[in-house]
Parts: sequence; structure tokens; C-alpha cells
Amino acid sequence: MTDSDSQSICSDLNISESEGNTTEIQNPTSQVVEHDGEQSTNESRFELESLDIFSQHSSDKDQGENKDQSEAPSNLRRLFVTEKGSLKWRSDFEGLCHVVEQLQLQPGKWTTPRGQCKQFENSDVVICWYINSGTLTIKGNKAKEIKEKLLYFDSNSSDKVITDSVSSKYSNLHSTLKSQDSNLHISSRNSLLNNETLRSNMYNPSVNPNETNYTHNSEIHEIKSNMECFANSVNRKLKVISNEISSIKEFKAYSILSLEEVVSDLKKEKLVLSNKNDKLEKENKDLCVSLSELRAKVIDLQDEKASLLTAMKLIQREGKDELEENKKRIEALENENNNLRDEKLGFTRVMKRKKKMATISSPEATSSLKVKNQFEVLSSEQEDEEDIYETKVKSSWTFSQKEIAVNNNITSKDPRSQNESTSSQPDSLSNITPTHHTTDKSSSDSPILIIGDSIIKHIDPKKISRKKTIKRTFPGKTAEQIKSEVESMEVEVLPSHIIVHAGTNDLSVQPPHNCVKNIENLALCIKKKFTDSRIAISSITVRNDLDLSKQISTANEELQKMCSKNGFDFIKNNNIDATCLNGGLLHLNSKGSAFLATNFIKFPRGNIPAASEYRQRKRGEDFQGRRTYQNHSPEDLLRLLLLAQRTEY
Repeated sequence: MTDSDSQSICSDLNISESEGNTTEIQNPTSQVVEHDGEQSTNESRFELESLDIFSQHSSDKDQGENKDQSEAPSNLRRLFVTEKGSLKWRSDFEGLCHVVEQLQLQPGKWTTPRGQCKQFENSDVVICWYINSGTLTIKGNKAKEIKEKLLYFDSNSSDKVITDSVSSKYSNLHSTLKSQDSNLHISSRNSLLNNETLRSNMYNPSVNPNETNYTHNSEIHEIKSNMECFANSVNRKLKVISNEISSIKEFKAYSILSLEEVVSDLKKEKLVLSNKNDKLEKENKDLCVSLSELRAKVIDLQDEKASLLTAMKLIQREGKDELEENKKRIEALENENNNLRDEKLGFTRVMKRKKKMATISSPEATSSLKVKNQFEVLSSEQEDEEDIYETKVKSSWTFSQKEIAVNNNITSKDPRSQNESTSSQPDSLSNITPTHHTTDKSSSDSPILIIGDSIIKHIDPKKISRKKTIKRTFPGKTAEQIKSEVESMEVEVLPSHIIVHAGTNDLSVQPPHNCVKNIENLALCIKKKFTDSRIAISSITVRNDLDLSKQISTANEELQKMCSKNGFDFIKNNNIDATCLNGGLLHLNSKGSAFLATNFIKFPRGNIPAASEYRQRKRGEDFQGRRTYQNHSPEDLLRLLLLAQRTEY
């Protein structure tokens, strides 16, 4: 074999080796190209996933971070209000000082009055913080305002901390994504460098292709493992985010429904409150109207009160004037009475002298002295009727037997009258019965009893009669109630006369018939208890506080009939009218009380017309129906006596 042949063989071997090497090198290069394509696809996929993750922002890096973030907002609030309304500060003393400085209060200072208490004090407020319990108390003029500022400032600061933490969380997430992305880019760059080195080593015969394949495979494995870990972590975070989103969507519908219910309830409450407000406005208007009416009534009542006061003053003045006039009249009547008494004494002396002379001159005159005239002259009835004796002149006129004899001598000049008198004298002595004018000694000592309601409260018992007068008043009680009081009444001396005035309070609640029946029961009860007493029923007086004029007139008519049936005397009070009432229009004023007392005075003196048939006989007539000296005035009697004296001479 020649050199040329050997050289050709070597060249062929080299070419074959070079061709084999190229095929071997081409295989790893193709693998590197494939790995680069996979790496580029993985990088593009990672970039898309990282963008999705950043757009949806997972809540935490892991479950521990999620737990810390869920608890972060509650821990960020340093100041909160308890259920009892007290404040709690959960941070340190320096934070509290910082918050107080942020409130921009007036200058003050922090002190430690006790071991576990910090106190800030200035001219407006005192803030105390107890370290053990965390209680925060605020006192002073601006305590409420500073409390609201503290809560507002703390809520704003906590929201700021929350937003800062969220922004820091998202910045950390973004930084981690960037770091992971940079790591991937670094690994991809390293892989590219390795590929380049591999390609360069392909053309470098000194490098071993097996070593390059080993290193290349280990790097690829490491990249794959990193990518799988990253993909798993991203998947976990995406699942957590999707669960949170689904829960939010579920609670969103529930919250919307609850909010709609709350809104509907609030609308209903608004309608109810608006209706109540309308009702209250109407009531307020009605109350305003009624208040204005009441004010007008008060003004009218005040005017009426003023007019009544003026009327009372005028009545008092008139009463004073009348009182003075009555005093003057009484003095004049007393003087006149004294003069009459003096004349009477002088007249009796003259009559005594004439009596002695008559006994000496004519013995027949003695027979005329034995005749007794049974008729009293100038009885108490005439004292009431005459003006002279209306002012309680208490003098009684009695004539001696000589005066009666003179009177008989005057009447005996007529023979007809003399026969009538002599023939009818025994009959007259037998027919005359004692009337209510004649009283024995026991009846003269017996008192007068007045029983009634509040109408008789102003009557003075001392002015009714010279006898002892007892007044028993039962204000506001009806006839039936007065009856129960009378049953338990005790009197030392039995009264000779009893006056009953009741029924005013009965008519306001009962009809007239029942009122009269109650008064009749009262009178019968009094008659049963005081059998020997004369009873008089006083008529019901007028009243204008209620519209009872018809009932009063009807009751008085029935009362008069009842008195005539039971033998009671009836006192008419027709002289009492509306001018006799006081301001209450129920009770009597001084004028009405005076009239009522005058009507009562007539009953013991016998000036009331009798109810029985015997008492209805005409007074002032003797048994033959002739008029006696009872119907003559004292002046006429004096003239008759003087005439008799002249005829004797």
C-alpha cells in the first residue's frame, strides 16, 4: 500500500469520523432547539398566568398570611366602645399621647395621680386612662365633642392602616411575581448560555459531548421542577380566590335581600310616623283652639270677677247706708216708745184716780168691773204689722180692769149690743180655745230650733226671738241625710217651735216629688221626736246656678199641700228673688239672709197663716163676729180711752 493510498484511507476515515461527529452533534443541537421551544412556550404561559394572578390579586401568600390578614382590621382599631358605652384604649401610652396631640386641644400636661392611671388635664377637659383595664374616661365641658373626635380620628387612622397593609400586600405580591419572573428569565438566560456553550462545544473537539448532555439534562430537570412548584402554588392561590369570589357572590344576593327588607321596613315606619305626625298636628291644632277658648273664658271670668267685686263694694256701701238709716230709725222708734210709755204711766195714774171716784159716786160700776173682756189689746201680731214695732220693740200693752169696764160702759149704751153681750157671754167663754198665741210658762222657757242646709248659715239665732234660739246647719246635705242627723240629735230642753229649711240640695239630683217626699219624712221624724213642738216648713229659695226655677215652684206648691195635710205651718219665701243671691248664685247674700230671718221671725210670733181649719179663722173677731180693738192702732185706742174718760166726767 502506497502512501497515497494510506493518505486517502485516512482522509476517508477522517471524513467518516467527521460525518459521524456531525450527526452526533446534530442530535444534541436538535434537542437543544426543542428545549428552547418548550422553554419559550413555558415562559409565555408563565407570563400569562402571572398577569392573571396580578389582575385578580390573591389574598395572601399562603394560608398563614390569609389568617393574619383576616385578623388585621380588628387589631388595627385601638379605640372602641363597649356594650355599656365606655371607651377602651388597646394600644400603648405613647400612641394615646400622639392621638391627643392630633386633636389639637388647648395646652395641658400628662400626670400620674395614681399608680395605674395616666391623666391629661387642661382648662376644657380631663382625660384619664387606666392601664390595667384600658378604660378611657373623658370629663369636662367639651367631653362629648372630644369623644366624637377621638372615635372619628381613630376610625380614619385604622382605615389608613388597613389600606396601607392592603397596598403593601399587593406590592409584596407584585414583587414576588417580579422576582419569580426574573428568576425564570435568569434560568432561561442560563439555559440559553448553556445552549450557546453547548453549540460552541460542538465545534470544539476538546469538549466531551456526554458531559454537556449531562449538565443540560440536570438544568432542564431543575427548571421543570421549579415550574411545577410555581404552577401548584398559583393553582392553590387561584382556588382560594375563586372560593372567596363565589362566597362573596352568594352573600351578595342575601345581603341585597336583607337590605331590601330593611328598606321596606323603613318605608313602612316612615308611613306610620308620617300618619302619627299628621294626627299630632291635628291634635296640636285642636289643643291650640281649645287653649284660645279657655283663655277667652278666663278673660271673661276675670271681667265677671271684677264686676262682681265692684257690685259687692256697692252693696256693702248700700248696706252701710241702710244700716245707718236703720240705726237712726231705731233710735227714733225707741224715743217714741219711751214717750208712749211715759204717756201710759200718766194715763194709768189718771185711771186709778177715776176708779176711786167711780167707786165712791156709783156703786153699780163695781158690777161692771166683774165682767172680764177676753180679748187682748195690741197683741204681738199687731206689733209686727205696725211700723213702730218692726224694729223689735218688746213692749206689750195690757189694760187694767177699769179700762175694760170703761170699754164695756161705752158699748153698753147701745141696748141691742148690751143684750147681745150679756146673753152671749157664757157661750163665748165656752167656745174660745187657746190658740198658738197663748203659751204657758214652760213653753216660754223652751227654745226655738232651726234645722236646715247651708242656706241658713248667715242667720244670727240671737235676732230671731227673745227666747233661746238653736241653729243646726248641715251644709251640702239632702233632706234624707239631715233626717239621719236629726235622729242622733240631742237637745237638753224640748223646743217649742221648730223651723225646717231643706230641699235645695235634693232638687239638683231628684225630681220635685221625691224632694217633697224626703222633706215630709224629715218633718215626720222631727214630729215623732219632738211631739209637743210646733213645726214649720220653709219654702225652697231661688237659685240661679242651675236652671231649676220650674222645679222649685212645683216643689213649693207640693210642700204647701203637704203642710196642710199634716198640720205643719208653711213659711213662704216669695220676697227672696235673684237680687238676694251672692256671687255663686246659690247661697243668700246679706239682703237675702235678712229677708229669710224676717220670714222666720213671723213663725214664733204667730203671724203665719195657719194651715188647719181652726187657724184659718179670721183673727181679730170675737165669738159674735164683731171687730175688736185688736184691729185698731194704738193711736185709735188712746183716742177711745180719752173719749171714755170725757164721757164719765
